[in-house]
Amino acid sequence: MARHVAWTKDLERTLDSLDAKVQKKLIRKSIRAAAKVLAGEIKAKSPVGEGLLKRSVKVRSGKRKKGNISMVVMVEGGREEGFAGFVEFGRRNQPANPFVRRSIAARREDVVDEIVNGLAEAISSIS
Repeated sequence: MARHVAWTKDLERTLDSLDAKVQKKLIRKSIRAAAKVLAGEIKAKSPVGEGLLKRSVKVRSGKRKKGNISMVVMVEGGREEGFAGFVEFGRRNQPANPFVRRSIAARREDVVDEIVNGLAEAISSIS
């Protein structure tokens, strides 16, 4: 179980004092760890009989924009394109099974804690 670290002004000040390249590396690493937590939850909540759907959950870097760092947790599709959407939102003769939305709701605070804890550990190891 991870310890909870609050985002403080000291933590922010220490992060701001680091070189921009180092900041980017630390932030990217902690966001990727948090995205993996969310991806694990999505895999756990995906329908049991759909092994292809579980294997299609991936963590990728987001689009690069100046000043932004992002990670994307994607569910690529499973058997065929759009399969994950059919499971999540349902179809005419198939009820919705919103496993992605349930996963996000269940782990929202854990993801934020993972980012803050990851940054705090990385900063404390540098300082």
